[in-house]
Amino acid sequence: MENETVAPVDPGSPLFLSGDGFEPAGVLFPHAVFHFPSKEKKEACDFIDKVADKHRRLCEERQRLGLKRQTLEARIARVERKIRALESDPFQWEWRNFDSVAEIPKMLRMYLREYFKKLDLFESMNLSANHYIPWIESAAC
Repeated sequence: MENETVAPVDPGSPLFLSGDGFEPAGVLFPHAVFHFPSKEKKEACDFIDKVADKHRRLCEERQRLGLKRQTLEARIARVERKIRALESDPFQWEWRNFDSVAEIPKMLRMYLREYFKKLDLFESMNLSANHYIPWIESAAC
């Protein structure tokens, strides 16, 4: 039997914004329905209308969920950037405005500034490869 779509769906329509490549095509039904006796044809068409309506509602729900997913993925990306910033080199703490999280203690700030100057001096003299440079390993004190 031949199949025919009830409601052809344009894959380029804004109904499917999920971005994952899923493109619904529409509800299929047998072409032979047109040759049924009138009562059975009406029953079959009513059934197909209900199926097509359910398909449309599911597509709309999928669109809403796809939009939520895009919003959540963007939010996750922002949080990941913030996490990477918190995991950054201690000598970038001032530059990355860690004072907005908690004020950097004066002694630690002075140490980081002085150490950064020395590190910069070593790098400019190209001596950093030959000298041990102590590093702050973790947040545990």
